[in-house]
Amino acid sequence: QTKIDGIIETVKSVNDITKETVVKQLKLLLTDFYDIYINRKLEDISNVEWFLLEDVLNKLTENKKFGFYETIALEDIYNLELSLKDMVVSYGYIFNRITNIDFDLTKSLVYNISSFKGLDKKVKSSYVSLLLDYEMSAVYLNQKRNYELMKEKGLELGYLKRPLITHEIIIDETMQYTDDKGFLNKVLELMKYQRKCFSGSTFVIHATDDINKNLENNGDLLSQLFELTTNKFIGYTTGKSLTTLPVLIPQLNKNDCKLISTFSKGKNNERTFFVFDDKKRKIIMTSIINSFQKTYYKGGV
Repeated sequence: QTKIDGIIETVKSVNDITKETVVKQLKLLLTDFYDIYINRKLEDISNVEWFLLEDVLNKLTENKKFGFYETIALEDIYNLELSLKDMVVSYGYIFNRITNIDFDLTKSLVYNISSFKGLDKKVKSSYVSLLLDYEMSAVYLNQKRNYELMKEKGLELGYLKRPLITHEIIIDETMQYTDDKGFLNKVLELMKYQRKCFSGSTFVIHATDDINKNLENNGDLLSQLFELTTNKFIGYTTGKSLTTLPVLIPQLNKNDCKLISTFSKGKNNERTFFVFDDKKRKIIMTSIINSFQKTYYKGGV
C-alpha cells in the first residue's frame, strides 16, 4: 500500500491532479500490478519482475479499448491516460525505468541531480520523492540489521540507550521542493517510519527565499516537518527569513532571533550556530574547520 500511495502522489504532483475519481482509477490500476508482490520479501523480487510506468499506461489503454470502463468514467480515464503518457514520453528517462538499488549501508550513497537544473520544479520535486521511496528500502534494511545484531548479541531493545547501527538521509536544498505537497507528505511519512528503524534525516536549507511562499501554500505540512525535526541548527539569518523563523520554530523568541542576526564567519571560516535540541535546550556552538575542510568547502561550513 505504501508503494502504491508513493506512485499516486508522484503522478498527482507532476500532473496537478486534484480530482478524486481520477486518483481512484489510478489506485485500482496500480493495485492489480502490485498483487503479485503481496506476502513476498523485497529482496526476493528480481528486476525483471518489476513493472514500468509504461506497462501501467498500456494496461489502461487496453482496458479502454475493450470497453472495461463505464461511460461515466471515460473522462477520468482520458485525463489519466494523458497524464501517464506525458510522464512516459516527456520524462521517461526519470519515471519509466526499472530502478532496483542494492544498498550497501556501510558506504555513503549520493544522488546527484544537478543535471535536472532546467526541469520544471514539480517534476524535480516528484523525482526527489521517488528517490525517497528507494531510500525506504535502505531504512528497512537498517532496521533489519539492528534486529539481527541484537539477536546475535542477546540484547533486548528496551535495554539499548542507542542503536547499534544508525542510518541517515541528508536532503540538500530542501526548500526547493517544499512547494510540492506530494514531496512534503513523502518526507513526513519517511520521518515517522525512520523512528521505528534507527534512522534519521537531515534537512539542509541554504536559501530561504521560498519559505514564505511555501508557508502560504503548504504551511500545515511545512510546520509539521519542523515540528518532527528534533534538533535545529540555525546559522546567520536576516530579513524576511529571520521574521519567519519564530513561525516555523515557535520556541524562538525576539532575543534569540536578534542574536542569530549577529552571527558572522570566524577568521578560519568557522561558523556560529544557534542550536535548539531534542531536550528543548538552546545552545550556541561554533563549527571547527580543519585544513582539508577549509579547502574542500571553500566558503566554510
